[in-house]
Amino acid sequence: MAEILVIIGAINWGSIGIFRYDLVSRVFGPMTTPARVFYSLIALSALWVIYAMIKSRSVSNPSEAPISHRPRKKN
Repeated sequence: MAEILVIIGAINWGSIGIFRYDLVSRVFGPMTTPARVFYSLIALSALWVIYAMIKSRSVSNPSEAPISHRPRKKN
């Protein structure tokens, strides 16, 4: 779900930058409470996606993990 909200946010910012059209404001009204909640959810989702990316990178690449967390080599 977080990824979907991040994509919606990215599309909205793209439409603002390219066409000067704010889709979220068009749907919810300019800076109404629902629009602010939606923008906040998008921001929290982006932070969650960043956290998940960092976490998955550290787990998927054991060579970059701290020495205490690296798997032991068999002799």
